[in-house]
Amino acid sequence: MDEFEIEVTDLRPRKAPAQAPTQASTAGMPSAPAEPAEDDQDDLMDALQRAPLPPLTRLRPALAASLRGRGRQLRGLGVALALLLAALIVLTGVPTSREALVAALNIPTPVPTATLDAGADLIFVTHDVPWSELTIDGKAQPSPRPTRQNNLAPYALTRGQHTVAFRAAPFPTLRCRISVPAAGSDTCPLDRSQQDPGVPLNALRILDLGAVPSRLSAANRASLISAANRLLASQQTSTTLQPGEHYLALDGTTATAQEPLRATLISALATPGANGANVNGGQCAPFCDDGFGGPGTPADGWPLLAQVSTTWSYTFPDGHTVEGPGVANIPGGPPDINFVPLEATWRDGRGGWRVSPYRQFPGGEAGGPFGGFVCGLASTEYSALPQDPSSVLFQNTSSQCLTGQNPADGCVIAATPGGPDGTGNGDVTDKTMLFLYRFGLLYAANDQAHQALPSLATANADQQVLAQQIVKESGMVAGGGG
Repeated sequence: MDEFEIEVTDLRPRKAPAQAPTQASTAGMPSAPAEPAEDDQDDLMDALQRAPLPPLTRLRPALAASLRGRGRQLRGLGVALALLLAALIVLTGVPTSREALVAALNIPTPVPTATLDAGADLIFVTHDVPWSELTIDGKAQPSPRPTRQNNLAPYALTRGQHTVAFRAAPFPTLRCRISVPAAGSDTCPLDRSQQDPGVPLNALRILDLGAVPSRLSAANRASLISAANRLLASQQTSTTLQPGEHYLALDGTTATAQEPLRATLISALATPGANGANVNGGQCAPFCDDGFGGPGTPADGWPLLAQVSTTWSYTFPDGHTVEGPGVANIPGGPPDINFVPLEATWRDGRGGWRVSPYRQFPGGEAGGPFGGFVCGLASTEYSALPQDPSSVLFQNTSSQCLTGQNPADGCVIAATPGGPDGTGNGDVTDKTMLFLYRFGLLYAANDQAHQALPSLATANADQQVLAQQIVKESGMVAGGGG
């Protein structure tokens, strides 16, 4: 840096010449400076405050030159920066120049974000229960939750990893990770059974929440079975088997009542795995893991599809009881099975499970919510009839199973020939063939049925009247009585 000097001008007022010292005071000693008077000091301070700053021209030439040089330097730097900015704009606008610039400056090339597959960020759920709690990244997800069956919009997740928690006592708690896009580190179980053909596995994923009967503990599953059997026991109905009527005995032979017997229609859950039945590929033991109607079936409780075995129990006048075929403990084979829709609710701290008929089951019809149980047995016998191609029974007929007010009385299978176009609407007409299923046996219950299948036993007069009564109680109108 250049050296510079500053000239300082003494702005203080000049002092009046001091009085000459007396001869006595100067003799042999130096004289002391005279102190200014108090008024003089005030005048001096006023003068200093009023004095203007020295002009720039009073600075030394070296300092002025230095300041002018630095101004030129700043202006030159600004011009250089403007030129550099203009050059960058031009270079980055030309692809080859931009690439050369990036290479010269060693700037890392940004990696573009991969495009997601269609639906890769969408999540459905399955195997849920109404009383559950589901959170994604700590945020509660309200019910109803999106499944493939209920037309609700799926969960849309952002890129990255997400934490899922599912709590639904008494099922095990689920905690897992799921990512968008899918990653090898994901731990959430997925249900592939509902995967659409041709859709990438990374798209429209279905999260399996795990609320299925097979994942209950042994104690909770036994408690659920007990609750369901209590419900079925409450639906038992009874009737009288008249002397001379036939019934199917436990060993499969036909017996004849010699006295009035009390016949009770009994239904109970089938022994787990008794007949290897399954629904949608899932084993039913005795509740099916896949429920019924799909996970989106609306219900107040948890929809269950249960295997139920149905038979009659006969009580003699002396009090002893025998059972007909169809119950789980008969030797020689599995029981006849109905698939029955139920609803279950977990009452934590209030007695465990509560099981009720499925609320959309036709409970208002004849026979109550389980009036159709006996039709499962009837359908088994009807399907075993000899197939005679010449019989009208096997030529374009539509059939339905009907029950009356008391399911223990049996049920009627009404088979109606098709119209001129070969189809029928299921109505009972004067051409309808009526078959009565009662106490394990199937009868031709009107003339049309007897003509269609002469080899089948014919119902007696009382049984034919009963068949017509069942048809009427079911809400149909029968024609052509025998």
